[in-house]
Order: sequence, then C-alpha cells, then structure tokens
Amino acid sequence: MSTKPTELLTKTLPELVNAAVAEMKTQGEQGNAEAKQNHADLASAPGAARFVLEGKGGTDVYLVSEGAQLRAESKAPNVPVLFAVAVPADAVEIGLEELESEVEQGMRLLRKRLVRLSPKKTRAALDRLASEQLRFHLVIKDTPDFDEVRVKIATGSAEPPAQPTFTVTVDYATFEQLRTGKLKPQALLSKLKLSGDSARAMQLGMELMQRRGA
Repeated sequence: MSTKPTELLTKTLPELVNAAVAEMKTQGEQGNAEAKQNHADLASAPGAARFVLEGKGGTDVYLVSEGAQLRAESKAPNVPVLFAVAVPADAVEIGLEELESEVEQGMRLLRKRLVRLSPKKTRAALDRLASEQLRFHLVIKDTPDFDEVRVKIATGSAEPPAQPTFTVTVDYATFEQLRTGKLKPQALLSKLKLSGDSARAMQLGMELMQRRGA
C-alpha cells in the first residue's frame, strides 16, 4: 500500500470500497437478502466527504458515493457533502509511513466490515451529525515531529472551518494510549481540554459513548 496521502484518497480507498460493494452485490445475487437490501440502500443514498490536505504535497479531494460506487473528484459534486476535514499533508504522510503495517491491517479489516455494512443505519448517523452543523478543531499537542497537528472538521458543510466554534486539544501521549487500546474511549473525556462553545459537542459525545456501551 502506498504511504502517499493523495494516492490513499484518490485510489486506495475508492478501490477498497468498490471491491467491498461488489462483494456485497454478489452475495445479494446469490440469495443473501440482507446483502441485496444493503446494496440497494447504498445505491439510493448519494453523499460525499471532502478531504483537504494542507501544505506542500497537499490536495483537495471529494470522495463521492453515488450509484453504489465510490469515486474521487477534484471539484464539488452535485450530491450532499456530509462532512469536511482538513489536515496537514506532511503530518498525514509521516503517520502513514510510521504506521504502514497497522494501516494495511486496518484497511483489510475495513473491507470485511464494509461488506456487512448497513448503509441505512450508517447514513442515518451521518445525517444526524450533518444536521448538527459542527465546526471544530482537533489539536494533538507535542507530537514527535510537530509542536501540534491541527485537524479542522465540519459536519453538514463542505468547508473545513478556519475559525472553529470550539477546539478539542489532546496531548500526543494520550492519543497514542487511545490508538493502542491502553485508554478506553469512556476515559478519554477526562483527558481532553475543551475551549469555546463545546456544550453540544460534549452532549453528542456522551450519547455516542452510551450507544457504544449499549
């Protein structure tokens, strides 16, 4: 797998998703009623996500799901953009290089899960988040290569926010504990630093954790 962020977005992810969808379709044609319905639901719910890789080597990519296929485009599509993310390109490239084996393993796991995906439930969750119109930054402090890595996130919009309504800050050590499973998501909230109007985001976070626990 390439460790180049642009290739990951424009080639690797679309190929992985489309292969999983093709398998879902085949299972439906072979008599799996759930897979057949999932494939039909996927085809009837177009949407897109925008990823902006900022800085040198960056790019601006829309991943568009339409007609049960995922494609990468460089211009805004004629389907709803459910969320947008901007992140420094150099930070992403370093992360992909350092975690190459883990990323490859994650991709294999993602493909398996996508075949069993319930598009209806997933789209309902995405539409819920989009309706919240969140505009925030996630800041990871004191990483090995940077003083901070700032990720800009918007839900229900195609524009990553230059000025967030709130900011979530976490130190790199805590982030690594979460990534490696040494820190449970339920314990994460006590280690986050929040600034700005974050009340609604906190409420949503608690709701999501409660559903995960249930």
